[in-house]
Amino acid sequence: MKNYLSIILFLLLVSCHNDDDLIHEVTVPEEVKEFIDLTDPDEKAGQITFINNEKFQEGYVLVNDASANRVYLMDKLESEILTEWNLPAGIGNDAKILENGNLLVALMDEDPAFTFGGYAGRMAIISSDGNVLWDYEYSDENNLSHHDLEMLPNGNILFIAWERVTGEDLENLGYTGGDNELFIEKLIEISPTTNEIVWEWKSRHHLVQDQKATLTTFGVISDHPEKIDINYVDEYNEGSYNGDIMHANALEYDSENDLIYLSVNFYSEVWVIDHSTTTAEAQTGSGGHFNKGGDLVYRFGNPHAYQNNFGERIFYHNHNPTLVPNFNRILVFSNGIPAVDPHSIVYELE
Repeated sequence: MKNYLSIILFLLLVSCHNDDDLIHEVTVPEEVKEFIDLTDPDEKAGQITFINNEKFQEGYVLVNDASANRVYLMDKLESEILTEWNLPAGIGNDAKILENGNLLVALMDEDPAFTFGGYAGRMAIISSDGNVLWDYEYSDENNLSHHDLEMLPNGNILFIAWERVTGEDLENLGYTGGDNELFIEKLIEISPTTNEIVWEWKSRHHLVQDQKATLTTFGVISDHPEKIDINYVDEYNEGSYNGDIMHANALEYDSENDLIYLSVNFYSEVWVIDHSTTTAEAQTGSGGHFNKGGDLVYRFGNPHAYQNNFGERIFYHNHNPTLVPNFNRILVFSNGIPAVDPHSIVYELE
C-alpha cells in the first residue's frame, strides 16, 4: 500500500535467527480509517517512552507480535490498541495492512515438510471484522513459502519461497558444501482471484561456481556479479545452515521501476531483480526492461559474496529493505554480528 501507508520505522525485537516480532510505524489516511474501528479502545499495548518530544509525530503502529500470534494497530501516543485481527493460524512472520483496512498476513502451515526460522506455508487476507477473505497454502514436500509477502499494484501477491534441491539436480548446481539437500530461494507471484501462479523467479537459474569445471554454472565468480555464488559461506559463520544457505527474509517492490529488492540474510546483501520479465525470461540472462532476464540487476551490502575485493562490506545479517517514497533512498536494517560488531544498524542509502 505504497500510496497510503508510509513505512517510516522498523525495529527488530529479537535476533534475526528467530525472525519473530516486527513493528511497523504506519500513517493511516482518512480513506482507510473508515474501514477500521478506531473507537473505544479497551486495551493498551504497553508503556510509551518519549526520548525527544519535539520529534513526535502523530500516527499509528502496526504491531506483529508473532510470539503471541497477534497483529494489532496501536496509537503511538497512549499505546491504546485500536483494532486487532483474528488469525486462523500462527503468524509466519509478516503482516501488512491494505488500503481497505484488510490485513495481508503470512501464516504457518500446521504440518510443513521442513522448517527454518520465519517459515510460513500459508497466507491469508483477513477483514478488520475477522472474516477470512482469501486463504492459500504453498507448502509441500519440496516447496514452502516463508517470511515476507506483498500485494502488488495489480492486486497479485508476491512472496518468497524455499525450493528443495536434491540428487542429480543438486549435483548440477556445482554445490560443494557437503549438504545432501539445499533449500534455495525463489519468488512467486500469484493471483488471489484464481490462485494461479502468474510469474516466477528461481535462484537456481542464476548461479555461478568455480569448483566443478564440467558444469554450466562454472565461471570466474568475480567476473559475474550478476550471478549468485552457490558456494559462498560467510567467513563469520559458525555451524551449519542445514541446507538453508541463502535465507532470504524480506522483499520490497519498486513499482516505478518494476524491480524487487530481496534481502538475503546469509549472504548479507540485497539482490535487485527485474520483475518486468516473463517467467521464461526470468530463467535466462536476457529480456525485461534491463535486458538481464532473471540475473541480478544490482546487489549491495557485501562485495565478498561475489569476490569483489574493492568494495566495502557494510551489512551483517540484513533485513527489511524499505524504499523511502519520493527521495530515491532505501532503508536497510543490519542486525550485526558478534565477531565484528554486535550492534544493530539502520542504513539509509541513496
